Amino acid sequence: MKLKMSILAVFLLILTSCGQDQLNNKEVASEVSEEKMLWIVEIEPGSNEVTFQMKLTNNTSAEQIVKFNSGQSYDIVVRDSTGKEVYRYSKGRMFTQALREITIASGDTKTWESTWDYKKDGTRVEEGTYQVTTELKGVVSEGGKLIVTGEFVVPSE
Repeated sequence: MKLKMSILAVFLLILTSCGQDQLNNKEVASEVSEEKMLWIVEIEPGSNEVTFQMKLTNNTSAEQIVKFNSGQSYDIVVRDSTGKEVYRYSKGRMFTQALREITIASGDTKTWESTWDYKKDGTRVEEGTYQVTTELKGVVSEGGKLIVTGEFVVPSE
């Protein structure tokens, strides 16, 4: 049975801020009223893999510039119930070392998607609940990092 869980983190970006929040979509829906950048992560576990869809939405009245110091746009870290890391998107990948930026117009969304096959070092992890942390690796015009944490269930084989 496919389970689709949406996790929505809303961050008011302040030059000195650097925050991390755990929110479920019911709590956040009523809070989306002020000008904010939205870092939305949808987690869809399947029988053989989980899909992470990350969306950065500009909910402000002005365009926002996101600056990156490499070709890496995001990172995903999955930990088991003991806190042991079982997956990191960036592990074993190489990214260009170039400064780059993307511009997101007011009301627009930039989307990234990634999948994980439930394997750690070639072996499928045990069924159970896993914590995931996603981080936008760029800095938005107004400063601060966008990080969201959540959890999902890896089904039995």
